[in-house]
Amino acid sequence: MPDLSLAAGAEATLGITISQLPRGLSGFEVTFSVLSAALAEITDVELPSGGLTQIGALPAASVTMRFADVNNSIGPRLTASTLAAVIVRGKDGGSSGVSLSVKALDDDQGQPIAMQLQLGGITVRGQTVCPQLPGQTVAARDLDADGRCEDINGNGRKDFADVVGYFNDMGSPAVVNSVSLFDFNGNRRIDFDDVARLFNIVTGR
Repeated sequence: MPDLSLAAGAEATLGITISQLPRGLSGFEVTFSVLSAALAEITDVELPSGGLTQIGALPAASVTMRFADVNNSIGPRLTASTLAAVIVRGKDGGSSGVSLSVKALDDDQGQPIAMQLQLGGITVRGQTVCPQLPGQTVAARDLDADGRCEDINGNGRKDFADVVGYFNDMGSPAVVNSVSLFDFNGNRRIDFDDVARLFNIVTGR
């Protein structure tokens, strides 16, 4: 499993895959766990279609998944196959390991399938705290959890008023003392190209 990075409050999918199934798959029972329950939780699990499934109660920090391929829909495969897609939601900033316990993983002859586990980790980015600019009535917001406060007027959406507000207040202490939050072109300073880049962000260019 690769490393997963997501923002606090956001969801992302982590796939549990196996490199090949030379003699097909009859079923499995595995338990996936997030080792730090304070940082992230499992909200949903997607298992292969066309079989019998059983998934533990969610949301939770750990979930057991059972699948039986009663329709023989998963035959021999020499390429990677996804056994489950685990949807994880970030709760608080930090990093956590994950674990996968395999109780059963059987091929179409009922024989155990060898599985080498390569486990990544989960990194949750904390919520961005944006200041209130002088010409606004509420604090700016980071709508896409990228660490930049593109919603200048804090109304919950990206619009042209954000561009105008940024243009008017780009020299204010709220902006120049928080360069990383308003540096939309990534050059580590506040300049007029940031206004142009914010316009592109707002218009989807």
